[in-house]
Amino acid sequence: MIRTRRELNIAGLDQHGLSGRQDFVRSQKRKRLGRLLKLFAVVVVFGLAVYLILTVPTLISKLRKPFQNIPSNIVNQNNLNLEFRTNLLLGVLKGNSLKELALVSLEKERKSVSFLTLEPETKVYLGSQIASFNDLLTLKNKSLSLDPLLAALVEDLGYPIDGYLITVDGGSWVNQKGIEALGDKSYTLEFFLNLWQTKEYLNTNLRTNLSIGDLFNLTNFLKQLKPDTIAYHDFKKARDSGGLLNMEEIDSRLGISLADQIITQEGAAVEVVNASRVEGMEIIFKRLLGNLGANVLQVSVSGEEDTSRLLSIDKKNNLSLRLEQILNVEAKRVDKASDTADVKVVIGNDFAKYFDF
Repeated sequence: MIRTRRELNIAGLDQHGLSGRQDFVRSQKRKRLGRLLKLFAVVVVFGLAVYLILTVPTLISKLRKPFQNIPSNIVNQNNLNLEFRTNLLLGVLKGNSLKELALVSLEKERKSVSFLTLEPETKVYLGSQIASFNDLLTLKNKSLSLDPLLAALVEDLGYPIDGYLITVDGGSWVNQKGIEALGDKSYTLEFFLNLWQTKEYLNTNLRTNLSIGDLFNLTNFLKQLKPDTIAYHDFKKARDSGGLLNMEEIDSRLGISLADQIITQEGAAVEVVNASRVEGMEIIFKRLLGNLGANVLQVSVSGEEDTSRLLSIDKKNNLSLRLEQILNVEAKRVDKASDTADVKVVIGNDFAKYFDF
């Protein structure tokens, strides 16, 4: 059957109308779907905002919560200053027994780190007595105390100790493998995803005098190091036949490698005066200053003083600033510290008492 032109036009219009209605229906569906998606997005964002409002303060509170510590008066009482060579005690405790022991020395100037591992059962002289590093933790009243251990390490190794990081769950980490893992895992995606759990673990198992900020600066420094700037020194066997620490071996292997370059370059001359009741403090401090990189011109003994003093012709020189941290005193500027030296250190009973075993 042959359709007329009018019939063809009407059929075309009907087909066009049907197509238009379908387009309209599809358009309405898209609009409804868009509105649903927007509503869903608003609900999700609102829910996330409520969750953050409720949880972020708790998270921040947990992250800011100070770590537990073991009381110590020898370590630096202020925040770490990584501008100077910084030395930290590392350890692992199980009960009151020391399972691992090390000293880590960091120098920002040369972007380097040295780890000195020690055997906890190594023995040292305490005046007329002999005790192991492990024994020193419970030397006073059979309760945990860090000062005897820190004092023995300062005296025998000859380096100031600015802080400590000790875990109490007995897990091994104070070794090359553990230190490398610490650097590799810091500030990764996994680290941030597990931040809450990590802080919970540290709150329970870490003992340190460091703040959250100190720990961040420390791990950030380690993260930036190249493998060839990290040195590992195993001194677990640096003992004589009687089990005593062999300082000659340690000194011969380390030499001046742990001197603080900014103090060495400054070249300040120092005089040390022992004004305490502890015999030999001038020798202990002379060795410590030498390992820092200072030039010790003279040591002597004088009448007893209760409080240590630090005299300097420039209280802002690097050596004076570093000694303020070690002695926990403020340097006093003088026109003349001594006849020959730029800095004069007077060691009083307040500092020396920790070395009186």
